[in-house]
Amino acid sequence: MTRFYRRVEPQLTFDQVWFPILFGNNSRYVHIGNVSDGCVTVMDFARWPAIHETLLSHRTADGRGVALLTVKGKPERER
Repeated sequence: MTRFYRRVEPQLTFDQVWFPILFGNNSRYVHIGNVSDGCVTVMDFARWPAIHETLLSHRTADGRGVALLTVKGKPERER
């Protein structure tokens, strides 16, 4: 779903990797791109490889988690 970003950033790597956010119905992810439906979307393509590596290298012992994600504030639509 994100392969087309390689047209903009030909050196882009790991663009097909999405990290699930385990919450509710588990339909949210950390991923690269510029479109989001409630996900954590990394828009800086040049920084994505470092973010990808950090997420991989900091997994919990069971391999299922990385960190606790805390979201603060209200969505734009509710302001």
